[in-house]
Amino acid sequence: MNKEQILTFLNNDFVTNGVIYFNDNIPSQIGNAIYLYGDSDILELVAFIDNSKELDGSKGMIITTNKVYFQFDIKGCFKYDNITKIELENSKSLAYITTDICKYCFDNSFINKNKFIELLAAITDLDVKMILTSHEKVAYYIPIILEDIINDEYEDIILTNQDQQKIKDFYHDLELIKKLDPENQLLELELLCNQALDFFNALDLDSEEIDVLLELQKEFNEKNKQDEQIFKGAEKYYDDMIHKYQEGNPDTLNLIKGMMKTLGINEEELKGKSPAELNQYIEDLCTRFGVSKSQIEKLSKKFNL
Repeated sequence: MNKEQILTFLNNDFVTNGVIYFNDNIPSQIGNAIYLYGDSDILELVAFIDNSKELDGSKGMIITTNKVYFQFDIKGCFKYDNITKIELENSKSLAYITTDICKYCFDNSFINKNKFIELLAAITDLDVKMILTSHEKVAYYIPIILEDIINDEYEDIILTNQDQQKIKDFYHDLELIKKLDPENQLLELELLCNQALDFFNALDLDSEEIDVLLELQKEFNEKNKQDEQIFKGAEKYYDDMIHKYQEGNPDTLNLIKGMMKTLGINEEELKGKSPAELNQYIEDLCTRFGVSKSQIEKLSKKFNL
């Protein structure tokens, strides 16, 4: 890719913390940058990014027509021809560039990682591999399958009006899920995975993407089964403790008081609180100890608390 083509990918949005200079306006501190993390092989300079606080070139990136040099938290450089893999991990906001000898990690601290890998993907003609969590895979693969259905990629599929509406509903649900809090996003994506697989099964579809969803469904079911077993164990412990408490067992009374003290629960503080204040109190405890409020509510209903 020549200089003019590379420049089409570069603008002020390419930098998150610093200043970008283009080939027709390179500042004098480029000399310091080349000395610190460049080399004598620099050919045609396309752009220079200065991320140093003093704008002295001590931290930044040099982009040429055949190579990138950088000094951020670490120093490195690579030729475009030596790049073998480009990856993006959205859940951690990280991009990975793998060459034949090294693997580099970039975040958004100094440059826009998405724009950087977009540039490198265009130069190398490599596909960007997405590193996804299990739930992100659900949101990623369902639209791909739906799009294939719409584009008649599956043979002998005749969609009814109801099927077409169902596809629209899936797209709508995916957009709604994006607006939910993280915990509810996970729950809704698991439900959507089941619903989508039921729909694909009714259409008698088969593909690698559907196989991925089936594996995810199995993973979610196993995880939910484990969580249920843990919860049932906690319920049994709670049952036994409450039974002993109701019988006036002094050891259990002391145990409960000790647990409340450990959790920072003051019995006197709970007196006189409004329902809204109690609800907020419970939410704060759930957040502090990583407990799902739905589990607390389940216990409350069981014991009429």
